[in-house]
This record gives sequence, structure tokens and C-alpha cells, in this order.
Amino acid sequence: SDVLDALCGVYEQGARFTELVDVLKGRAANEDAGAARELHRRIARVLGDELKDATSAIDSWQLVLDGGEDAEALEALVINARLRDSDDELQALLQRLGAVLEPGEEQRDVLFERSEVLERLGHNSDATLQLRQLLDTIDGGHLPSMELLAELCERDDDTTGLADALERKLALFEDAGMRLPLTKRLADIYQHELRNTDSAIDALYAWQSCDETDYICRERLAGLLSDAGRHEELVAALDGLADLEPDE
Repeated sequence: SDVLDALCGVYEQGARFTELVDVLKGRAANEDAGAARELHRRIARVLGDELKDATSAIDSWQLVLDGGEDAEALEALVINARLRDSDDELQALLQRLGAVLEPGEEQRDVLFERSEVLERLGHNSDATLQLRQLLDTIDGGHLPSMELLAELCERDDDTTGLADALERKLALFEDAGMRLPLTKRLADIYQHELRNTDSAIDALYAWQSCDETDYICRERLAGLLSDAGRHEELVAALDGLADLEPDE
């Protein structure tokens, strides 16, 4: 190994990269699987970084992958698939890469990209499944994932999924100005589309906390509390409503 490293150093200093690749390939052919795999990794790096031979580099990365999944090799294949605009291949590679990465920002970004690719391919159900998995297990506060999830659910008329995506966004924001439009949309969805009175009441309470002077919100809240038989809350809602007059 020391002799090989010294020889490789000579070739690298002289920029004799083609000869270096030949030496490494010859050595790999006579090594056990584990050592050969690491030699193919070195070959792939030289081919890609120094000789700019992307096709041969990918072949070497595939030899690395023959020994098992590998983040560096998969990252190289992902880049290659992007450059070739091969979305079917890209989404499969991103899925494999995401599976070997540790939970964190890099894994999140890889799986979010996969969701975007699936959406481009028209595989909306797979994209929404990936986004929910990302939000549930990797980064529950990733706003781009929430926004794409909401967009896909709305496009597919998945009202329950849309409500879930909006609830995720609502939980992320503390600023009343950011929360207000979400609470209004959720109140409409729960009351008029999903017919879920309890959830509509919760959304209206959230709306009221963002704008305590909104007469329409308090009026709708009182109506739903009455329908639900929540009389103590209804009394408080009516008291609050009496203090307001609708805008002229």
C-alpha cells in the first residue's frame, strides 16, 4: 500500500493521470473485493476530477456500488442523472441516496428534491407520500415541503391532505399576520368542505386570536358553537360578538 501510494504520488505530481488510472485498475484486478472497491473509488475520482471523463467515472462508481450502497458513489450518479435530465433515473437514485444518509439537512434536501422530481414526472401520490415522510421523520419545520405538499393536495382535490398541510404551516408560524390567512382557509375547509365542526371551531378560535376585531369570524364561531351544543363557550362568544358591530 505504501509503495502504491508513493507510485500514485509520482503520477499525480507529473499529471500523468491516464497512467495512474491504468496502474490502479491493474492493482484492483488482483485485490480482494474490499480493497478493490476502494481502488475503484480512487479511479472514479481521478477519471471525473482530473480527466473529466464522466462516462468512465460513472462506470467506476458503479463498480464501487457493486460492493453495496455508498453515498459518494450515489452522489456522483445523481449529478450525472441531473446533467442528462433523466428524471426517472434521478428520482430512483435520490431515493437510494436518501436511504444511506444520516438524518439531517442533507438527507432532507435529497428527499425534497426527489419529491420535486416525482412531481415533474406526474407521480403526485408518490411525491406527497415522500413529503409527508420527510416532514414526519426528518424535518417537521421544512416550509418548502409544506408548501409543495399543499400545492399537490390542492391540485389533486385532496381536501383532507390540504388541511393537514395547512395545519403544519400554521404550527410553524407565530406571527399573527402569517397565521391569519391560514386560519381563514382552514375554517372554510373544515366548515364547508369537510363538514368537521370541531376542527372548524378550532380554526375559528385560531382566526380570532389573530384578529379579535373580526365580526365575521366571531359570528361564524357562535353559530358553530350553537350547532355543537357547546353552551358555555357560546355564551362567551356571544358576549364578545355583542361588543362588535359589523363594518358598514
